[in-house]
Amino acid sequence: MRLDIVKKLDRLLHERIDTEPLVVYLLCEVRKLLDYEKVPPTPLRMFCNWALHVDLTYPNSTRPFIQDVDSVVAAIVASGTTATLTAQRALVQEFATFDSFRIDLLDFLSRHGLPTDLCVRDDVWFAFLEAYALVIEDGSLFCPVTTVDAVTFSTRPTSVTPSNLSFAPTWIVWLKQPHNGHTALEISAEVSGGTYAWGFRWR
Repeated sequence: MRLDIVKKLDRLLHERIDTEPLVVYLLCEVRKLLDYEKVPPTPLRMFCNWALHVDLTYPNSTRPFIQDVDSVVAAIVASGTTATLTAQRALVQEFATFDSFRIDLLDFLSRHGLPTDLCVRDDVWFAFLEAYALVIEDGSLFCPVTTVDAVTFSTRPTSVTPSNLSFAPTWIVWLKQPHNGHTALEISAEVSGGTYAWGFRWR
């Protein structure tokens, strides 16, 4: 069974994964193989699960991701201004290009001797993200931590030209407690080539 899944993935990864059905099928098969490996929860498992469910509420799956978001948002709330530029940039890279997903998937494909163009080539990765975004749009990740209660993903019109994606990945970070009357922080993050642009807006 495990070898059959690897063969299916090998055939699939010779195609361009740029439609919702192909994205869901790929991540479904990846998720099956992860079950055989019996590894602890990883970003890859979370992003696979998110393609199969509108909302993720299992803390073991979502906590590592939301804790990284929380560390930046908590600093913004505490200071009343912004977190350090380094912390902001790390979060923006994650939000704009799904870095942890890409890195973890590359490691997974390499482990199984599968084609890695999906994760290595920017054009292929961003074509994949175009379709993946449609799958998870308006879905949420729940896990109450220090400051953050949940994170919702949506898309907005792009504001940079040229842009690696046809939309601006937009993340709404829902707070456990209101901050100055606001219940959420909206973060839009985009990339053009190797240049990132981002903005914060209280809601």
